Amino acid sequence: MDADIETHDLGVRTIRSRYYREAAAWDCLIKAFKSRPANQLTLNLPIALAKLLGHDDIGYYSNEIPNDIRASAIAEVLTFDVDEIAKLISMLPDDEDFQRPSVSYSLMPLFGQSSESARVLSAIRDSDKFAPSVRQVARGLFEWCQRDPIRWRFWRRDSGKIL
Repeated sequence: MDADIETHDLGVRTIRSRYYREAAAWDCLIKAFKSRPANQLTLNLPIALAKLLGHDDIGYYSNEIPNDIRASAIAEVLTFDVDEIAKLISMLPDDEDFQRPSVSYSLMPLFGQSSESARVLSAIRDSDKFAPSVRQVARGLFEWCQRDPIRWRFWRRDSGKIL
């Protein structure tokens, strides 16, 4: 992926729209998200990953991607841990809320993806490694997760069921 942010964004959008049926495309997108710093990414990349996991509001790939390719890519996204989720939080627009139709709400499948989400969010919240703004968002998401576990469970993608 190119270091120039506009070229990078064009590449992400092209891969997402033309090559989403190919395993190499998802490997490329996931690798780019993991390896590039947040300031060298655009929100189009996490939106593609949220669509991969499934989100009715932003569309999702459902049966458009062969199940074996989609399942493999989802399994890789489900390995996202503290650093990846903190990076994702750092990319959110300032003063963004988690209500429909916000970007943050669109990314909820990434924040609430697994049974490990509460642990990941609390680790971000409690770590001095991350900016106060990132820790504050993680705190809010963690509190939501604890306050409304039934609604939060809607975002779980680690059940083995492909949406």
